[in-house]
Amino acid sequence: MSELVELTESDIKVLKGERRIAYVFSGIILAFGLLFNVLYMIMIVNKDLLILLSVDAAIILLSFLISYWMNKKINKDIREETTRVRLAEVQGKESVPSYEAGSGTLHIPILGDLFPKLWSQKMRESSKFYLIIERYRYEVEKELYEKVNEKELVKMYLALHSETLLRIEPTTPF
Repeated sequence: MSELVELTESDIKVLKGERRIAYVFSGIILAFGLLFNVLYMIMIVNKDLLILLSVDAAIILLSFLISYWMNKKINKDIREETTRVRLAEVQGKESVPSYEAGSGTLHIPILGDLFPKLWSQKMRESSKFYLIIERYRYEVEKELYEKVNEKELVKMYLALHSETLLRIEPTTPF
C-alpha cells in the first residue's frame, strides 16, 4: 500500500544532494579534456586546431550527456514534486559505536604512561543508529531510533522515479 504526497523542502534538498555525483564525473571528464589540451599544445609541433576543437566539442558533449543521463530520474522527481509513502515493518534495531577520525593520538606506551594528556588520548566516541527494514540497514537519527520499536510500522518516503529514500517517520506521532 502506498500513497502520493507532496515533496517538502528537505526532500528537495536530499534529491539535489544526490545529483552531485554526476557533476563530479562531468568535472573529471572536463579536467581530462583540459589536460589533453595542454598536452596537445605542448607536444604537437604542427597543431591542427580543427582536430583540437572537434575533440573539445566531443568532451564537452560527453560531459553534458553523462550529467544529464545520471540525473534524469532525480530531475523528474524534482519537477513532479510528489513522493511515494510506503508502510514498512521494522525488523530490527542496531546501535553501533562510531569514532571521530583524527580526534585521538597514537598511544605510545612509555610516553602515554608518563604524560597521559599528551600521548594517550582516546578517540571521541559517538553512536550511529540503524533500523533494519526489509533486510536493509538504514541510518536514522537518535530520536527516531528511540521512538520506534521492532515489529512496528514506519513510513518510508521514496522518490517516485529514482527510488531515493528521502526520510523515515514513525506511524505514531512523536
